[in-house]
Amino acid sequence: MPKLKELKVSILQSKYTGTEPKWDDFNADKRNGAVLNAFSWYNYHFDYKLAAELVSDYLLQNDRLDEHKVWKKVPLRSVQNGIGWYSRMVLMGYPATEAELAKIDNAIAHAITLIPAKSPVVSNTEDNAKKKANIQEVMRDKANLLGGDLEFLLDQFIDSGAKARHTLSPISAMKIANILPQHVPDLIEHWTTVKAEFTQSYAGVQKDLNEGYNYLNKIQQRNLIKFAELVIADLNSYVTFKKASKAKPKRRIKTPSQQVQKLKYMREFKELNLKSVKSEKIIGAKEMFVYSTRKRKLHHYIADESAGNALMVKNNTIVGFDPTKSSMKTIRTPKKQIGEIMRASRPGTRKLFKGIKTVEARISGRFADDLVILKVF
Repeated sequence: MPKLKELKVSILQSKYTGTEPKWDDFNADKRNGAVLNAFSWYNYHFDYKLAAELVSDYLLQNDRLDEHKVWKKVPLRSVQNGIGWYSRMVLMGYPATEAELAKIDNAIAHAITLIPAKSPVVSNTEDNAKKKANIQEVMRDKANLLGGDLEFLLDQFIDSGAKARHTLSPISAMKIANILPQHVPDLIEHWTTVKAEFTQSYAGVQKDLNEGYNYLNKIQQRNLIKFAELVIADLNSYVTFKKASKAKPKRRIKTPSQQVQKLKYMREFKELNLKSVKSEKIIGAKEMFVYSTRKRKLHHYIADESAGNALMVKNNTIVGFDPTKSSMKTIRTPKKQIGEIMRASRPGTRKLFKGIKTVEARISGRFADDLVILKVF
């Protein structure tokens, strides 16, 4: 009899997930929880490829040589992960029930029937490397495997007595499977059909269904309906979870220098001995005074409190200002008035602008190369 191979995981991984489950201190009263924890461990570390290998080991260790011989011809993705994990658990000493052993046997028999009769077979050995499935096929296969795992949970639920209170978690299986949200509707449609069947059985309206579920009492049949509802609810929750956890592309934040790169303005106006404030200071400012040397107009920008209370620059335009409070006025004596404004404090500058006795006009925010940035607060 070949020695049972050891399943190894890295020291770092085992630090957080532990080593392969052992069954020396098995408590039959906590069977469901122990099985779920074991499944979680195997699903976390391994995939369908190893699951198929573990079934092969199970057949070999149990001297089922005829089945073992043909097992390598079974299409790799037709094997449910759970059957592989159960097979391994039994070999590791898990005291499986007769129903669980029957499930393994039935799944093995079903997988063997899927071997093509005449056409060349892609085996579940190294030959599979020759034919690689594309990503769409891989994700569809993962969805199909999840469908099998959910059916497996249903079997566990029924085997444990179909009680209202249980520890089975369909959404945990979904997160481990990590399928695409677009494959969820097919699963929901299937489980909606399953729920309808359970509902009809509970109502006793079909003879065939009555006979099929007569081993369950009415309370258990009602709990089957609730379990189907749980699976459907978890499938919907899984879609929400995937959308929420989807990584959003990081938006590159531009520096103030980058934001004002396209802003046109006059760096220096020698006639009045004026030099512009650095344009970078506009970003985030609450107030600004700008002088048009060509039109002799003084612009007063005030940030809009309802839109972040900060002036910003977009290409060659000032944005974020309050159009009802911001305005411009014509300067009649530029040398005198601009000189007073440059010497004044912030409140004094506002007072001087308010005292200019010319018609007040709206400003567009558009900049030009005749504008000198006088003050930014």
